[in-house]
Amino acid sequence: MAESSLYTGERDGARIFRIGRLGFDQGTQDLGANTYTGTFRSERIAPLGVGALINFRRVAIHLLSSGTYEFTVRVWVDDGRTELGTGVEQVTVINGGTGGLGEVTEEIEIEGEGSHIRVEITVDSDNITGIFLIESIQARGRPIREGSTRTGEAT
Repeated sequence: MAESSLYTGERDGARIFRIGRLGFDQGTQDLGANTYTGTFRSERIAPLGVGALINFRRVAIHLLSSGTYEFTVRVWVDDGRTELGTGVEQVTVINGGTGGLGEVTEEIEIEGEGSHIRVEITVDSDNITGIFLIESIQARGRPIREGSTRTGEAT
């Protein structure tokens, strides 16, 4: 059975706490500092099923925030890192937040063809204020080929 993660932070401090698991996750506190770095990687997201071919164009990250934030996003399409037009691996830094409690959608542009996508988000506790909760991640793109499905056989 799949497990999920919840990240929560100290109200008057600079630490992030992880409850549960979501795919790959880790956390480290920097030596000699009060900064905690939280990193998690989603499971593979296959919007059209196994064997489909999609031209992935965007990743939408939906979050709940009551303050400001800055986090880093890396994306893999079929286990290969997305690249910029120059052949350099794509790393996107997102800054946002208004200081009021609300839901926000942050989108990044990517370019990659494949059947599945994974997203890694890294955030340092000193780069967020208030509540910072990632609610969901969506992959957006143009279908090229539908996935195959298997039907059961009765004998």
